[in-house]
Amino acid sequence: MSTKIVTSHITKTEPEDVPLSCCRHALAMEYVPMVKETVLYLDSREFLYINGKPEHLLNQWCIASGSSLAGRLEAVRRLTTITKYKSPVMIDETSMQMFFPLRSIHTKGENTWLCDDGIMDLESIERKTTTVMFTNGFRLDIPYDYRMIRRQQSNCNEIRQILMEQRLRMNLEADYHAKELN
Repeated sequence: MSTKIVTSHITKTEPEDVPLSCCRHALAMEYVPMVKETVLYLDSREFLYINGKPEHLLNQWCIASGSSLAGRLEAVRRLTTITKYKSPVMIDETSMQMFFPLRSIHTKGENTWLCDDGIMDLESIERKTTTVMFTNGFRLDIPYDYRMIRRQQSNCNEIRQILMEQRLRMNLEADYHAKELN
């Protein structure tokens, strides 16, 4: 993976030591199996090297928001037709921040997770490489097809839409029951 804008700070840490606030500033995560570390790209153009896979960090963030990674994946599977192997993960229902993997979480080897909210644009370079342009100007070349990334973004939108419709339905039902009581 190559960046086109140099980052300003590198830190190496354990998943447990990554503050929850990093979740709101994360743009992407890349697992590098040779060193068994995850590179966490932040919107401040800093990045952290974290021991272990991105799923460990995502699980911590999900738990801090009241669920677990497994619970979030199960919810997506039940609410949508999205397969559980490359399912986007909503970290928090309030912000609706989501990360999506570019490979199945069960596949060994490299994997990249992108934060849907941080993506400004995509540019296809040949058929198997895409430049992801983030909202802060950071650019990341990744060895994945443009169409697959667009499909994952569409999955994120589908999940958001379903959850917003459910919220609306619950609010309407609550209003209806409140009127019945009066």
